[in-house]
Amino acid sequence: MSIENQNTPSAIEESAIKQAAETMIRAAAEKNGMRIEDVPEDAKADAYRFAKAAYEEDQALNSNPVYAQLQAEREAHRLTKMTLEAVKQTRPTVGSNAQPSANVEVVRAQMGERDWHALTDNGRLQACGINPATVTQVEIQESKRLFGKGIDSAYSSNFFKQDSGRYRHLKNIAIVLGLQGK
Repeated sequence: MSIENQNTPSAIEESAIKQAAETMIRAAAEKNGMRIEDVPEDAKADAYRFAKAAYEEDQALNSNPVYAQLQAEREAHRLTKMTLEAVKQTRPTVGSNAQPSANVEVVRAQMGERDWHALTDNGRLQACGINPATVTQVEIQESKRLFGKGIDSAYSSNFFKQDSGRYRHLKNIAIVLGLQGK
């Protein structure tokens, strides 16, 4: 094989280059309100040279292992972003292992004051979506520590940052059981 044969594109590559050049010529002719036959030959030759240079540049990039690694990293990043977006949409309480419960103020407003006060503490917890049988003394103590009298605001803030779903759950328990400020 001679050096000339190595630098010339194969028949398939030549066909792809000609197709790309024809597409550019057709777009330019359409933009200028011309027919393809009216495009000057030197413009057609320029389009062919540009398509060939673009093809060669693309081949050089694709043969570069660093560029291939960059493309793989970009694809992995794109997939990671898509996964993260999907998780955000399907899981409203990200970072929380507590079941979401209804907002106490909303439930109370929907029920009305008379019906709200007619319920026992266990009934109010159930109305808010909290199973009273699962509320432990530890949760009650934690609610007092977070929302009771003489709270440590730094502790409360850090607790919220670590597990916002559990924080809301304990806040609902504190509101229903009247532990706020006590």
